[in-house]
Amino acid sequence: MLFKFGIYFLLFSCIMLKGKTEGRHVGTADHRCCFFCLAVWNPVCGTDGKTYGNRCEFRRGKCLNEKLRIAYPGECV
Repeated sequence: MLFKFGIYFLLFSCIMLKGKTEGRHVGTADHRCCFFCLAVWNPVCGTDGKTYGNRCEFRRGKCLNEKLRIAYPGECV
């Protein structure tokens, strides 16, 4: 069941990313940022103030914002 949820979440995320990156050149974030991340809770706080569930999810966010960095390990406060 968790695996199915992960696949559906991935597909939904890819659809949402495609909508956010429309108008960009082919080969930019809309294709590179659509990848599967395991649902492992090992949070990191981004410089955008958002908590990412793990480094893989952070890398996905970084695809859309190249200036994004990890502020510190753990949840944002």
